[in-house]
Parts: sequence; structure tokens; C-alpha cells
Amino acid sequence: MKKETLEKANELVDRIQQLQQSFECFEYIHDDGNGDISEPISLIIAYDDADDGRCQQHIPIDLNDEFIGILKGRIIQGIERASAELEAL
Repeated sequence: MKKETLEKANELVDRIQQLQQSFECFEYIHDDGNGDISEPISLIIAYDDADDGRCQQHIPIDLNDEFIGILKGRIIQGIERASAELEAL
């Protein structure tokens, strides 16, 4: 295997791992068996206000669920593309 091919393969493996970690951020695990119950995922918009402070606004739950679905779908597409590219090397 050429050095360039190996470097590309390493980049793709790193990309796949990053995407998988990103995907896991959006996974809601209700109970892990140890009694630890995770909270539902909630997206927040953070912005600077007029007084140079930092404000946060929760996204309404119906939009929140829609956005999470879209983000997860895009992450899965990225994993599939990177995996296919890695297999083609």
C-alpha cells in the first residue's frame, strides 16, 4: 500500500470515529441497567445578547426532535460515505 493511500485510510478511519462519536451524542438511553437514566436530548441555541452577555434558548420539543432526526441522518450518511471510500482504497 502506498504512503498516500495509507494516509488517506487513516484520515477516513479518524473521520468515521468522529462521526460515530457525534452520533452517540444524539442517542437517548433511557436506562443503562445501573439505574442511571439519561435525560432526553435537548438542543439549545446560544447567542450574544445586546448587553454583551451570553443567552441560551431551548428549541421547542417538536422542532428539537425534527432537528435531531435530521442531524442523525446526515451523520449516518457521512459514516456510510467515508466507509465506502475506505473500502474502495
